[in-house]
Amino acid sequence: MFSSPLSWEMRPGWDLWRDGVIPVDGSHPGEQIQQVAARTDAVLDRIRPLLGDGDVAVVAHGHLARLLTVRWLGFDASASRLLGHPHPARLSFLATEDEQPFIAAWNVP
Repeated sequence: MFSSPLSWEMRPGWDLWRDGVIPVDGSHPGEQIQQVAARTDAVLDRIRPLLGDGDVAVVAHGHLARLLTVRWLGFDASASRLLGHPHPARLSFLATEDEQPFIAAWNVP
């Protein structure tokens, strides 16, 4: 979910969590945040049935990890801005308690 810094400069007020990925050119057409959320929801739909057999590991870059987390919690994709950016090679743990999703740990070295 990255785009050219030049694109940011050309769009004052642009916000990734509201406006999505800025289109750069024909081979990088951008993506709306709702499109990313739909793909993330599809991943969560594949993961949930596996949780009955144990833990599931997901590897993702920081923005997608934030979006996956808020969708796990049942929030709108724009709530991703509320989470701090995970640093590379850090771990975060999502869990459930009494069938309610929560963040068990975030950005652990």
